[in-house]
Amino acid sequence: MNKRIISVIVCLAMLISSLAICSYAAVYDVEIDLGGLFGDDDETTTGGNEGSEGTDNNESGNDNTNSGTDDKKENSNTNRNPSSSKNNNTTTEKEENKPEEPKEWVNNFTDVKESDWYYATVKYVSENGIFNGMTETTFVPSSPLTRAMLVTVLYRSAGSPRIESDSKFSDVGITDWYGAAVIWASENGIVNGISETEFAPNNNITREQIATIVYRYAKSKGYDVAQGGMAVREYEDYETISSWAGEAMQWAVNTKLITGKTATTVNPLDNATRAEAATIIMRFIEANK
Repeated sequence: MNKRIISVIVCLAMLISSLAICSYAAVYDVEIDLGGLFGDDDETTTGGNEGSEGTDNNESGNDNTNSGTDDKKENSNTNRNPSSSKNNNTTTEKEENKPEEPKEWVNNFTDVKESDWYYATVKYVSENGIFNGMTETTFVPSSPLTRAMLVTVLYRSAGSPRIESDSKFSDVGITDWYGAAVIWASENGIVNGISETEFAPNNNITREQIATIVYRYAKSKGYDVAQGGMAVREYEDYETISSWAGEAMQWAVNTKLITGKTATTVNPLDNATRAEAATIIMRFIEANK
């Protein structure tokens, strides 16, 4: 009986308290959760809060996901662009570095025919920029070669090196078309003057002079010029070779740079023609590739 009375009293007290709170809320427009008063589990409220935080995290996660997607796009674009650019550059470089197909030589020389013995020689020296024509349409193969012409040919064959001094010859100026070539040849012991102060650039050059100058050029390049044969002695006019040209003529004949003008003569004192000189230079270059 006492327990029932106590329970009733407790319930009445709780009811009165609820009514009082509700009245307070109504007066002051305050929202009050009465769940706790009636025994609702705190975990429900806590769970709701975790759910809200989870939603925030999901939104944050969505942002991160979006950010990650954007990063991937940017990275993808960044990686793609350099790759694309690299490919383009590679293509461009390949195109730039692609060797040009050799152009067929066009013979503009009216005095050089395919039937001439020197046709292949003129073609070779013209294609390789070793000899120029006397004009745009004439090579003049039978014209004598001058000392200046030969030295210039060798200078071009050597790649037109830079010169380090002035001319020591009074008849050779640095501004002359052969000036740099003569200075270079003199610096390297390839040519001597006809005197200490004269080079005589316009003098015609003989076959033995060509042999001597090319021989010295070969030595300056470090080529092996040692020869044991004496084929030059087989020519009837061997004794007409100047003493200073003997060794060079022996080398030139043994290596077949120079052959006889006839079956029995080598003609060392004859002026060399442009066609003959071009042939000697072509043979020399091909033999020392």
